[in-house]
Amino acid sequence: MTLLFVYGTLLYKVDSRMANFLKDNGRHLGSAYINGRLYEIDGYPGVVVSDKSGEKVIGNIFAIEDEETVFTELDKYEEVGPTFAQPNEYKREKLEAFMNDGQKVRCWVYTYNHSVDKLRQIASGDYWSYVNKSN
Repeated sequence: MTLLFVYGTLLYKVDSRMANFLKDNGRHLGSAYINGRLYEIDGYPGVVVSDKSGEKVIGNIFAIEDEETVFTELDKYEEVGPTFAQPNEYKREKLEAFMNDGQKVRCWVYTYNHSVDKLRQIASGDYWSYVNKSN
């Protein structure tokens, strides 16, 4: 079993084609966070890894059984791999995540692979709250 941490358009609460694909092909294990900074890209988020314990990105952990099927589709969705413009906007890497019960797990995460210099940081680290905030 492989684990995947998601923090944006693939969150468990999201109702979209790819979020539903993930729900159909993975098992939601619960909420978690990684150490990182979250940025608004262009209507979707990107995360960069941080070594500061206070910088957290909130998301969900999914257990993936059929890695080949799931990651083939998710890599296409995230435009990761040699068939997409280089350098890819995202890269898939293994990171440590922290479950709400305190358990540490290693999981795949799609991290932002470009400069964040001109991007707006989402200080809360919570994309769901950011896009659903009341005006």
